[in-house]
Amino acid sequence: GTDVELGTGTIDTAEILNGTIVAADIADTACLQVISMTFNPTEAGATNDFVSLATTTGGDARFSATENDEDDFRVPVAVTADNMAVIVDAAPGVGNDDWKIFLRDDGASSALTCSIDEGATTCVDAVGPVSITSLSRLNLLVDSSGGGADPNAAAEMTISFCLGQ
Repeated sequence: GTDVELGTGTIDTAEILNGTIVAADIADTACLQVISMTFNPTEAGATNDFVSLATTTGGDARFSATENDEDDFRVPVAVTADNMAVIVDAAPGVGNDDWKIFLRDDGASSALTCSIDEGATTCVDAVGPVSITSLSRLNLLVDSSGGGADPNAAAEMTISFCLGQ
């Protein structure tokens, strides 16, 4: 058989009977599809950049300062989204706004979010999976509207998360 590696604490001893997993909830650890988008969050020149999950141009994600332009990715069935991770090649910079990254679901920010502060280059979400209903419109929001200066220019940001059921 094939070995499957699960994260620490995903299955406890009460869920194993005679060496067989019988009652485990592994939904938090099963990533059925990884969504990953790369773009420059400073190119639009706006405090809010909405990033499409559906279309890429030249390898980078399509984005706009207007959400309606970028909300064309729909999930065909109910899913969960989890494990957001973001990496950027240049920190926002001391005294500049941080980047707050949100998964948007039908025009509203979900609980799947993380922030890259002025000296950081990565973040991960700290919540469990969020539920998304069938036919929801999904996109990403990168917000840099904290009141400081805009983050450093020419940064390449990669945003990834898992979809599961």
